Amino acid sequence: MSTVVAVINPARRHAVEIQNVLHSVCARAGFSVVDVVHTTVQEPGFSQARWAVEQGADRVVVAGGDGTVRQVAGGVAKTSTGLVIMPTGTANLFAMNVGLKSRRPGDLAALERDLEAGLRAPLRAHDVGRVRFHPATSTESGPSGDLPAGGEFREQVFLAAAGLGMDAVVVAATSESTKQRWGWLAYLRNGADLLNAPRQNFRVAVDGDAAQSLAAWSLLWGNTARIPAGITVFPGADPHNGTLEMLRTEPRNSRDWVDLAVHGLRRRPRSARALTYRTVHRVQVKTHTPAALQLDGDSLGATRALEVWVDPGSLYVAAAQPPRPRPSPGPRPNPTP
Repeated sequence: MSTVVAVINPARRHAVEIQNVLHSVCARAGFSVVDVVHTTVQEPGFSQARWAVEQGADRVVVAGGDGTVRQVAGGVAKTSTGLVIMPTGTANLFAMNVGLKSRRPGDLAALERDLEAGLRAPLRAHDVGRVRFHPATSTESGPSGDLPAGGEFREQVFLAAAGLGMDAVVVAATSESTKQRWGWLAYLRNGADLLNAPRQNFRVAVDGDAAQSLAAWSLLWGNTARIPAGITVFPGADPHNGTLEMLRTEPRNSRDWVDLAVHGLRRRPRSARALTYRTVHRVQVKTHTPAALQLDGDSLGATRALEVWVDPGSLYVAAAQPPRPRPSPGPRPNPTP
């Protein structure tokens, strides 16, 4: 009989309900439950997932938000163990992009259906983004080619998007209580005061090319296309194509932000004058002063040096029915004479 280990964030909604139905649902789907483990602040999911792999689990069920899913995915990536995602967070970015729905509190029947469907579904290989970075303090500075003596580089994965610069400052400034109250709109609410923050200078080398100096409000890398409300941020991102989409945001004034919002809502982000897109495989970035870093909405502090790359097909995810694509708005009609 195939085996399952469940990794559950106990602070998220549905945690108790999922744990209560786990054994009966797994039995119906032909799985036996090896164990149920909870995440903690000190161990947010990676070590639990590695343990599950070592126990020979065929699938790991993860119940949590983007941060928990990201940590557990990092533990099962590059193995044959499949990931079954039960999205119970605020934004649930990766889950949304692979066709999974968040459920209302108390909707136990839907949770059971989702869990059984995830256990029975075939596995599909997904790309994973990886980031290797040197943690920095907010007071460090120096030539962009130099790094402080000592310290170690850290490596982590992301599933939806990574951001360097002011978007990561917004993430760091958004408290858990605010997210619980406002949902994903909490990021917009907190980011309004930072829209006109000065751009930061970066030294960027793409796919082995010579480094170039770029000024940006933020640099982002997308592995999936959408954020909540159906807004497409990375129109060329696809977690099955072996690439990332790099986005440079460089708004200079309020008009640029309005233009960006209008084109985003019309699903034409490439037309916004403050956005520059590029398909990439591997990128190195250095800065004179530390820049904030976020992965899938998790703040990772600041860095002055990082490398971002795609790890193709390294994560097996229980395949849900993909979301139905929205029709293209098409060309604008000619005005009536």
